[in-house]
Amino acid sequence: MAPLLNYLTSRYPGQRRAVMWAGAAICWARLANGVIYAGTAAGGLIFPLALPSLLDRFGTSGTLRVLAIVFAVLLLPALPFIRGRLPHAKVTNTAPRRTGGGEISNAGWMRKPGFQFLMLINTLQAFGYFVPIVWLPNRFDPWLLALSSLMGTCLTIFLLWGLLGCSLPGLIAFGLVYGSLAGGWSSMWSGFIGQVAKDDPQLFTTITSYLMLSRGIGNVLSTPISTAVSKPKAGKTMALKLGFEVGGGKFENIIIYAGTCFAGAVIISGMGWGWDRARSSQRRD
Repeated sequence: MAPLLNYLTSRYPGQRRAVMWAGAAICWARLANGVIYAGTAAGGLIFPLALPSLLDRFGTSGTLRVLAIVFAVLLLPALPFIRGRLPHAKVTNTAPRRTGGGEISNAGWMRKPGFQFLMLINTLQAFGYFVPIVWLPNRFDPWLLALSSLMGTCLTIFLLWGLLGCSLPGLIAFGLVYGSLAGGWSSMWSGFIGQVAKDDPQLFTTITSYLMLSRGIGNVLSTPISTAVSKPKAGKTMALKLGFEVGGGKFENIIIYAGTCFAGAVIISGMGWGWDRARSSQRRD
């Protein structure tokens, strides 16, 4: 609806007032927001029902292609109606805008206790939230932090998922420990980047972008790789004693693949730590 209205108001500017009144009638009682959220909810209701059938019929790669075609068919017709914004008018009067009564806009909402409590909580939370992210990698050696985090994650995958993943308590323990260890890697970026970028904020941002790009590549490619290795062993039935045996051994290769990736990261982190120690020794000498 938005691309169509934008096209009509741009093509027929004399009808903007009529469109405005029509929009006011449509948006009465927040109807527009209701329609938007209803559409979102409808998508969340339809997709879970449609995806299993698509996966059974076309497989993972085929389902992705079908969804890509569906989205393209639905979105491409709207592209011709999307136009760039009009050039911004030059500001000739910088005086504050006034309300119809001629007074400066009321800022009484800033004096409401609800807003003041929210600001205090948000500010105090921010003062504490970023301290570990900024200082922990700088206070301690980031290479050792990376080694401990990656090693712990690797052991968690092989032990809690691979050995104890056949039961619900084991999976819960794996989720808790994995989430605590694996999620800490991004918080160490600042410690590593600071050794390279020094006091150059632009270089700091550039390196962060490359790290996000590298992680995005892993995020995209890990799905087809893990799908390719997740094959149950034919004709193999067994009593579940290990997480490797769940689903007839379907997840065994996935566990080995994920654990091996972290093991490789541990090895490279150890090499990086050794290189950093050797460089520090040369500087002291």
